[in-house]
Amino acid sequence: MAQFPIKNGLLQGTLDGTPSGGTVNLASLALTLPSAFVTLTGSQTLTNKTLTSPTLTTPVLGTPSSGNLANCTGLPIASGVSGLGTGIATLLATPTTANLIASVTDLFVAQNVVVLEEDFIGGTNADGQIGMLGWRQGAISGSGSYAYIQGTLNNPGQYQTACASASGNASSLYVGGSALAPFIFVDASTPIQFDLRITFKLNQTTLTRFRIGIMNDYSAVTPGRGEYLRYDTSSGDTNFMAVVKDGGAETASSLGVAADTNWHTLRIRNTGTNLEYKMSMNTNGGAFGNEVTVTNTNGVGGITRYICGIIGNDATAAAKSFILDAVKLRATVSR
Repeated sequence: MAQFPIKNGLLQGTLDGTPSGGTVNLASLALTLPSAFVTLTGSQTLTNKTLTSPTLTTPVLGTPSSGNLANCTGLPIASGVSGLGTGIATLLATPTTANLIASVTDLFVAQNVVVLEEDFIGGTNADGQIGMLGWRQGAISGSGSYAYIQGTLNNPGQYQTACASASGNASSLYVGGSALAPFIFVDASTPIQFDLRITFKLNQTTLTRFRIGIMNDYSAVTPGRGEYLRYDTSSGDTNFMAVVKDGGAETASSLGVAADTNWHTLRIRNTGTNLEYKMSMNTNGGAFGNEVTVTNTNGVGGITRYICGIIGNDATAAAKSFILDAVKLRATVSR
Protein backbone atom coordinates (compact mmCIF):
# COMPACT_ATOMS: atom_id res chain seq x y z
CA MET A 1 0.00 0.00 0.00
CA ALA A 2 1.31 3.44 -0.86
CA GLN A 3 1.73 6.03 1.88
CA PHE A 4 2.16 9.67 1.02
CA PRO A 5 2.98 12.04 3.89
CA ILE A 6 1.95 15.62 3.33
CA LYS A 7 4.52 18.39 3.55
CA ASN A 8 3.88 22.02 2.71
CA GLY A 9 0.54 21.04 1.19
CA LEU A 10 2.11 18.50 -1.28
CA LEU A 11 2.06 14.72 -1.39
CA GLN A 12 5.50 13.29 -0.66
CA GLY A 13 7.00 9.86 -1.14
CA THR A 14 7.00 7.09 -3.77
CA LEU A 15 4.72 4.28 -4.81
CA ASP A 16 5.30 0.79 -3.53
CA GLY A 17 5.79 -1.07 -6.79
CA THR A 18 5.21 0.04 -10.32
CA PRO A 19 1.72 1.22 -11.20
CA SER A 20 0.05 -0.63 -14.07
CA GLY A 21 -0.49 1.61 -17.13
CA GLY A 22 1.00 4.56 -15.32
CA THR A 23 -2.05 5.05 -13.13
CA VAL A 24 -2.56 4.95 -9.39
CA ASN A 25 -5.69 3.70 -7.68
CA LEU A 26 -6.29 6.48 -5.16
CA ALA A 27 -8.79 4.35 -3.31
CA SER A 28 -5.90 2.20 -2.18
CA LEU A 29 -3.85 5.14 -0.91
CA ALA A 30 -3.55 5.86 2.80
CA LEU A 31 -2.77 9.49 3.56
CA THR A 32 -1.03 10.37 6.78
CA LEU A 33 -2.25 13.79 8.06
CA PRO A 34 -0.29 15.89 10.54
CA SER A 35 -1.85 16.19 13.99
CA ALA A 36 -2.50 19.91 13.38
CA PHE A 37 -5.20 19.04 10.81
CA VAL A 38 -8.83 19.03 11.92
CA THR A 39 -10.94 16.12 10.72
CA LEU A 40 -14.70 15.85 10.47
CA THR A 41 -15.03 12.93 12.84
CA GLY A 42 -14.22 12.36 16.47
CA SER A 43 -13.47 14.90 19.18
CA GLN A 44 -11.12 17.70 18.36
CA THR A 45 -9.36 20.22 20.59
CA LEU A 46 -8.94 23.64 18.97
CA THR A 47 -6.06 25.66 20.36
CA ASN A 48 -5.35 29.16 19.09
CA LYS A 49 -7.58 28.65 16.04
CA THR A 50 -9.46 31.46 14.30
CA LEU A 51 -12.93 30.52 13.10
CA THR A 52 -14.61 33.06 10.83
CA SER A 53 -18.41 33.19 11.22
CA PRO A 54 -18.84 29.58 12.33
CA THR A 55 -22.27 28.10 12.97
CA LEU A 56 -22.29 26.12 16.19
CA THR A 57 -25.04 23.52 16.54
CA THR A 58 -26.02 22.87 20.16
CA PRO A 59 -22.50 23.49 21.48
CA VAL A 60 -21.46 23.05 25.09
CA LEU A 61 -19.20 26.04 25.69
CA GLY A 62 -18.08 25.23 29.21
CA THR A 63 -16.72 28.26 31.06
CA PRO A 64 -15.30 30.83 28.63
CA SER A 65 -12.54 33.01 30.06
CA SER A 66 -13.99 36.07 28.30
CA GLY A 67 -16.65 37.12 25.81
CA ASN A 68 -18.87 39.89 24.52
CA LEU A 69 -22.62 39.33 24.49
CA ALA A 70 -23.52 42.77 23.12
CA ASN A 71 -25.12 41.30 19.97
CA CYS A 72 -26.67 38.24 21.60
CA THR A 73 -30.41 37.82 22.03
CA GLY A 74 -32.72 35.35 23.63
CA LEU A 75 -31.16 35.21 27.11
CA PRO A 76 -33.94 34.00 29.43
CA ILE A 77 -34.13 36.06 32.62
CA ALA A 78 -35.54 33.27 34.77
CA SER A 79 -32.87 30.69 33.91
CA GLY A 80 -30.09 32.71 32.28
CA VAL A 81 -29.34 35.30 35.01
CA SER A 82 -28.18 34.37 38.47
CA GLY A 83 -28.04 36.43 41.65
CA LEU A 84 -31.49 38.02 41.37
CA GLY A 85 -33.56 38.49 44.48
CA THR A 86 -36.85 36.74 45.08
CA GLY A 87 -39.47 37.77 42.53
CA ILE A 88 -37.14 40.03 40.51
CA ALA A 89 -37.12 37.74 37.46
CA THR A 90 -40.92 37.70 37.52
CA LEU A 91 -41.00 41.50 37.87
CA LEU A 92 -38.68 41.98 34.90
CA ALA A 93 -40.70 39.62 32.75
CA THR A 94 -44.07 41.05 33.85
CA PRO A 95 -43.67 44.57 35.32
CA THR A 96 -46.92 44.97 37.21
CA THR A 97 -47.68 46.68 40.49
CA ALA A 98 -48.48 43.31 42.08
CA ASN A 99 -45.12 41.88 41.07
CA LEU A 100 -43.34 45.03 42.29
CA ILE A 101 -44.94 44.72 45.71
CA ALA A 102 -44.13 41.00 45.82
CA SER A 103 -40.46 41.53 44.96
CA VAL A 104 -39.76 44.71 46.97
CA THR A 105 -41.04 43.56 50.31
CA ASP A 106 -40.40 46.79 52.24
CA LEU A 107 -41.87 49.06 49.58
CA PHE A 108 -44.57 50.36 51.91
CA VAL A 109 -42.69 49.79 55.17
CA ALA A 110 -41.17 53.23 55.58
CA GLN A 111 -39.92 53.23 59.18
CA ASN A 112 -36.31 53.13 57.93
CA VAL A 113 -36.79 55.64 55.13
CA VAL A 114 -37.40 59.37 55.54
CA VAL A 115 -39.26 60.85 52.58
CA LEU A 116 -40.07 64.53 52.17
CA GLU A 117 -42.00 65.74 49.14
CA GLU A 118 -42.82 69.38 48.50
CA ASP A 119 -44.30 70.74 45.27
CA PHE A 120 -45.95 73.88 46.71
CA ILE A 121 -49.39 72.84 45.50
CA GLY A 122 -51.29 72.91 48.79
CA GLY A 123 -51.21 74.88 52.02
CA THR A 124 -51.80 78.57 52.63
CA ASN A 125 -49.57 81.63 52.59
CA ALA A 126 -49.49 81.82 56.38
CA ASP A 127 -46.22 81.28 58.25
CA GLY A 128 -45.94 77.60 59.16
CA GLN A 129 -48.69 76.57 56.73
CA ILE A 130 -46.93 76.97 53.38
CA GLY A 131 -46.97 73.91 51.17
CA MET A 132 -47.38 70.37 52.50
CA LEU A 133 -44.45 70.68 54.93
CA GLY A 134 -45.48 73.93 56.62
CA TRP A 135 -42.61 76.17 55.55
CA ARG A 136 -41.66 79.09 57.77
CA GLN A 137 -41.04 82.71 56.81
CA GLY A 138 -37.95 84.42 58.20
CA ALA A 139 -37.58 88.21 57.93
CA ILE A 140 -33.85 88.66 58.46
CA SER A 141 -33.92 92.41 57.84
CA GLY A 142 -36.93 94.37 56.65
CA SER A 143 -40.40 93.01 56.13
CA GLY A 144 -39.95 90.93 52.97
CA SER A 145 -42.80 89.32 51.04
CA TYR A 146 -43.99 85.78 50.34
CA ALA A 147 -46.47 84.52 47.77
CA TYR A 148 -47.63 81.58 45.70
CA ILE A 149 -47.27 82.42 42.02
CA GLN A 150 -48.72 80.90 38.87
CA GLY A 151 -47.13 77.60 37.92
CA THR A 152 -45.91 76.63 34.47
CA LEU A 153 -45.92 73.45 32.39
CA ASN A 154 -42.82 71.85 33.92
CA ASN A 155 -42.90 73.70 37.23
CA PRO A 156 -46.51 73.46 38.39
CA GLY A 157 -46.18 74.63 41.99
CA GLN A 158 -44.19 77.78 42.69
CA TYR A 159 -43.55 79.83 45.81
CA GLN A 160 -41.66 83.12 45.81
CA THR A 161 -39.60 84.67 48.60
CA ALA A 162 -38.51 88.31 48.30
CA CYS A 163 -36.60 90.71 50.51
CA ALA A 164 -37.70 94.28 51.06
CA SER A 165 -36.39 97.03 48.81
CA ALA A 166 -34.24 98.85 51.38
CA SER A 167 -30.48 98.35 51.11
CA GLY A 168 -29.23 95.39 53.16
CA ASN A 169 -32.65 93.74 53.57
CA ALA A 170 -32.93 89.95 53.49
CA SER A 171 -35.56 87.22 53.92
CA SER A 172 -35.54 83.44 54.32
CA LEU A 173 -37.85 80.47 53.80
CA TYR A 174 -37.17 77.25 55.71
CA VAL A 175 -38.54 73.96 56.99
CA GLY A 176 -38.49 73.69 60.77
CA GLY A 177 -40.64 73.53 63.83
CA SER A 178 -40.44 76.66 65.96
CA ALA A 179 -36.71 77.13 66.66
CA LEU A 180 -35.85 73.45 66.16
CA ALA A 181 -33.69 72.32 63.25
CA PRO A 182 -35.38 69.06 62.22
CA PHE A 183 -32.56 67.28 60.39
CA ILE A 184 -29.53 65.66 62.02
CA PHE A 185 -27.31 64.36 59.22
CA VAL A 186 -24.41 63.29 61.47
CA ASP A 187 -24.48 61.97 65.04
CA ALA A 188 -20.95 61.67 66.49
CA SER A 189 -19.27 59.67 63.72
CA THR A 190 -22.28 58.03 62.04
CA PRO A 191 -23.53 59.68 58.83
CA ILE A 192 -27.02 59.39 57.42
CA GLN A 193 -27.09 58.62 53.73
CA PHE A 194 -29.44 61.06 52.04
CA ASP A 195 -30.22 62.68 48.71
CA LEU A 196 -31.75 66.17 48.71
CA ARG A 197 -32.90 67.94 45.54
CA ILE A 198 -34.11 71.53 45.44
CA THR A 199 -35.56 73.06 42.26
CA PHE A 200 -35.27 76.85 42.26
CA LYS A 201 -34.72 79.92 40.12
CA LEU A 202 -33.45 83.42 40.76
CA ASN A 203 -35.42 86.34 39.41
CA GLN A 204 -32.27 88.47 38.97
CA THR A 205 -28.48 88.19 39.14
CA THR A 206 -27.42 91.80 39.81
CA LEU A 207 -26.49 92.92 43.33
CA THR A 208 -27.91 89.71 44.79
CA ARG A 209 -27.05 87.71 47.90
CA PHE A 210 -28.47 84.18 47.73
CA ARG A 211 -27.98 80.89 49.57
CA ILE A 212 -29.96 77.67 49.45
CA GLY A 213 -29.37 74.20 50.88
CA ILE A 214 -28.92 72.85 54.41
CA MET A 215 -27.79 75.16 57.20
CA ASN A 216 -28.08 75.65 60.93
CA ASP A 217 -29.44 79.19 60.84
CA TYR A 218 -32.18 80.98 58.91
CA SER A 219 -31.78 84.37 60.60
CA ALA A 220 -28.67 85.65 58.79
CA VAL A 221 -27.66 85.95 55.15
CA THR A 222 -24.50 83.97 55.96
CA PRO A 223 -25.36 81.12 58.35
CA GLY A 224 -22.93 79.92 61.00
CA ARG A 225 -22.68 76.40 59.59
CA GLY A 226 -24.00 74.59 56.57
CA GLU A 227 -23.56 72.93 53.21
CA TYR A 228 -25.29 74.94 50.53
CA LEU A 229 -25.25 76.70 47.17
CA ARG A 230 -24.19 80.33 47.13
CA TYR A 231 -24.49 83.15 44.63
CA ASP A 232 -23.42 86.38 46.29
CA THR A 233 -22.21 89.37 44.28
CA SER A 234 -20.75 90.87 47.45
CA SER A 235 -18.35 87.90 47.45
CA GLY A 236 -17.51 88.42 43.78
CA ASP A 237 -19.46 85.35 42.60
CA THR A 238 -20.27 84.95 38.92
CA ASN A 239 -20.99 81.21 39.10
CA PHE A 240 -23.12 79.21 41.49
CA MET A 241 -20.79 77.99 44.26
CA ALA A 242 -20.74 74.88 46.45
CA VAL A 243 -20.07 76.05 50.00
CA VAL A 244 -19.21 74.47 53.32
CA LYS A 245 -19.15 76.67 56.42
CA ASP A 246 -18.03 75.31 59.75
CA GLY A 247 -18.17 78.23 62.11
CA GLY A 248 -15.44 80.19 60.33
CA ALA A 249 -15.31 81.56 56.81
CA GLU A 250 -17.16 80.04 53.89
CA THR A 251 -15.13 77.64 51.75
CA ALA A 252 -16.50 77.86 48.21
CA SER A 253 -15.90 75.86 45.01
CA SER A 254 -17.51 76.61 41.66
CA LEU A 255 -20.23 74.25 40.45
CA GLY A 256 -19.34 75.24 36.89
CA VAL A 257 -22.66 76.95 36.15
CA ALA A 258 -22.88 80.69 35.55
CA ALA A 259 -25.54 82.40 37.64
CA ASP A 260 -28.69 83.10 35.63
CA THR A 261 -32.47 83.14 35.91
CA ASN A 262 -33.10 79.63 34.54
CA TRP A 263 -34.60 76.81 36.55
CA HIS A 264 -31.98 74.72 38.32
CA THR A 265 -32.06 71.68 40.57
CA LEU A 266 -29.47 71.57 43.33
CA ARG A 267 -28.48 68.10 44.53
CA ILE A 268 -26.85 67.55 47.94
CA ARG A 269 -26.14 64.01 49.09
CA ASN A 270 -24.13 61.81 51.40
CA THR A 271 -23.19 58.35 50.18
CA GLY A 272 -21.87 56.95 53.45
CA THR A 273 -18.63 58.85 54.16
CA ASN A 274 -18.78 60.72 57.43
CA LEU A 275 -19.01 64.54 57.16
CA GLU A 276 -18.76 64.39 53.35
CA TYR A 277 -21.33 66.12 51.16
CA LYS A 278 -21.52 65.88 47.37
CA MET A 279 -23.09 68.79 45.49
CA SER A 280 -24.09 69.21 41.85
CA MET A 281 -26.78 70.97 39.82
CA ASN A 282 -28.60 70.90 36.50
CA THR A 283 -30.28 73.48 34.30
CA ASN A 284 -33.89 73.29 33.06
CA GLY A 285 -34.19 69.59 33.85
CA GLY A 286 -30.96 68.57 32.08
CA ALA A 287 -28.22 66.25 33.27
CA PHE A 288 -26.42 67.01 36.53
CA GLY A 289 -23.01 68.55 36.01
CA ASN A 290 -19.72 68.27 37.83
CA GLU A 291 -20.10 66.99 41.40
CA VAL A 292 -18.17 68.90 44.05
CA THR A 293 -17.35 67.21 47.35
CA VAL A 294 -17.21 69.35 50.50
CA THR A 295 -16.28 68.17 53.98
CA ASN A 296 -17.52 69.55 57.27
CA THR A 297 -15.06 69.06 60.12
CA ASN A 298 -17.47 69.57 63.01
CA GLY A 299 -19.49 66.50 63.97
CA VAL A 300 -19.54 67.05 67.74
CA GLY A 301 -23.05 66.62 69.09
CA GLY A 302 -24.49 66.00 65.66
CA ILE A 303 -24.92 68.36 62.74
CA THR A 304 -28.42 69.83 62.84
CA ARG A 305 -29.78 71.53 59.75
CA TYR A 306 -32.74 73.35 58.27
CA ILE A 307 -33.58 73.13 54.59
CA CYS A 308 -33.45 76.82 53.86
CA GLY A 309 -33.32 79.46 51.15
CA ILE A 310 -32.04 83.00 51.86
CA ILE A 311 -32.30 86.06 49.61
CA GLY A 312 -30.89 89.54 50.20
CA ASN A 313 -29.88 92.65 48.29
CA ASP A 314 -26.28 93.77 47.98
CA ALA A 315 -26.14 97.44 48.95
CA THR A 316 -29.01 98.45 46.72
CA ALA A 317 -32.50 99.75 47.45
CA ALA A 318 -34.19 97.10 45.33
CA ALA A 319 -36.14 93.97 46.20
CA LYS A 320 -34.55 90.63 45.27
CA SER A 321 -36.36 87.31 45.03
CA PHE A 322 -36.14 83.61 44.27
CA ILE A 323 -38.72 80.92 43.54
CA LEU A 324 -38.95 77.37 44.84
CA ASP A 325 -40.69 74.77 42.72
CA ALA A 326 -39.92 71.44 44.41
CA VAL A 327 -37.96 70.00 47.33
CA LYS A 328 -37.38 66.24 47.57
CA LEU A 329 -35.48 64.40 50.31
CA ARG A 330 -34.71 60.69 50.72
CA ALA A 331 -32.76 59.57 53.77
CA THR A 332 -32.01 56.15 55.23
CA VAL A 333 -32.12 55.79 59.01
CA SER A 334 -32.21 52.97 61.57
CA ARG A 335 -35.35 52.84 63.70
